[in-house]
Amino acid sequence: MDSLPIDHWAYDAINYLNLKGYFTNLYLGIKPWKKYQIVDELRKIQPFVHEKGFELTSYDNYLFDRLFEEFHLELQNIDIEDTGIFDYNPKIVVQSEDSLSELLRSVNVFDLSLNITQYINIQARFEIDTDGLYDKDYRGFREWKNLVGDMSLANITFGNKNIFFEIGRDFQFWGNGKTGGLILSNNMPSLDMALLQFTFWKFKYSGFFSILNRIEFTTGEYANRYLSGSRIVFKPMTSFELGISQTLIYGGVDIGIIPFYSNPLLIYYLADTMLAGDNGISDNNMVAFDLMFKLRNNIKLYGEFLIDDAIYDGSDNPNKLGYLSGLDIVSPFDVDGFQFSIEYARITKWVYGHSEKTPYKRYEFYNSIIGHWIGPDAEMLSFSGSYYLGSGYNIILSYTNERNGEGSIDSPWYDEFGNKLLKRHNSFPFFNIRNTGGKMIGKPHIVVIQKSDIFSSSEFTAIIIGAGLFSKIFLQIHKSYP
Repeated sequence: MDSLPIDHWAYDAINYLNLKGYFTNLYLGIKPWKKYQIVDELRKIQPFVHEKGFELTSYDNYLFDRLFEEFHLELQNIDIEDTGIFDYNPKIVVQSEDSLSELLRSVNVFDLSLNITQYINIQARFEIDTDGLYDKDYRGFREWKNLVGDMSLANITFGNKNIFFEIGRDFQFWGNGKTGGLILSNNMPSLDMALLQFTFWKFKYSGFFSILNRIEFTTGEYANRYLSGSRIVFKPMTSFELGISQTLIYGGVDIGIIPFYSNPLLIYYLADTMLAGDNGISDNNMVAFDLMFKLRNNIKLYGEFLIDDAIYDGSDNPNKLGYLSGLDIVSPFDVDGFQFSIEYARITKWVYGHSEKTPYKRYEFYNSIIGHWIGPDAEMLSFSGSYYLGSGYNIILSYTNERNGEGSIDSPWYDEFGNKLLKRHNSFPFFNIRNTGGKMIGKPHIVVIQKSDIFSSSEFTAIIIGAGLFSKIFLQIHKSYP
């Protein structure tokens, strides 16, 4: 019952095959997926294809072959207790040398999965990196002998296919965005948490409670920080998902765990309102709505709407909102192995932030935004296309354009004279940035990764930077070996 690591290549493969009509029982908007969910679907593929009368294309067969090879041990041991899997995955990266990176980078990943019984599983992942200090998913602040290390996964899971409880360290990603999620995304490190998930009829529920990093003040005091979240997804048919999510960050100096905030069925907005009414505390809670709809077997539309704060009392406080929408198409005009996607995200100023008096309630974890990586007062438009050339070769071309205003997650709500800065604006983004002149940077990379499969990747990234503008063009040629 261990999780599929959030950066695993199988997510892209399964998303492609899902658009072709396979893996239809997966709840796509709750990640990470459990490996048993994928294994269950793989075991059904042959009778499913026969029943539906599907004809597998060359690229479909290629992806299924890779998936069966990747999960062959799980497929063999799916009904066996007391089994374990150890996997060592080295990665060598030759990258452009700049002020934050070494020319040669080595990443070593050690994965362990152990089934104690049919209903109890232990999972761990340890990473050693020669140049990972500035990665957003690294929770440390220093190196040791030019190395950084982290355990990004360390958890134990109890349960079965319908309900399970997980305690330990794992990732959380909610929504269908390809570049990230508005409320929970892979922009942050894994969480130390207690998680409950269960499936009932056409619903899936996921709720967790997590302890975040502490914030130290100049006085030497520490503020404790906690994150709670819950999500429910309704899937009345295989082509449609509707989700609603809520999260809340709270804490402070000498503030411990508030028990009712850990209630997985609580409505945080109401609870926060009641608590603030008692002692003046206002915590940072958010709500998000998202949907995914497949128009046919090769076209998917999806969107997400985030509410950090919605003003309905006539005050001049700003609405703090986020939007994300996207389109994903595979095999258009029956071109096998071709995939195209477009995604747009927009986040208004003040989203994710909190008062400078309570910086420990900002929506971040180890200086990484818990939501979408563009942050507040920004918008992003991304295009991506990939094509399978055959013989294990893929070519990928993507373009990303990002605009940023003056706002950030730590923007103050008041100036030094006590005047209120937190107010409505008429324009978006709220630019107040001097012209940097603009420049173009080419960054070549060559990556060799060894996993259960081996692949090499040559990529080129061109970056254009201007006044509040960031554009990136990415070209990759990807070769997989059997």
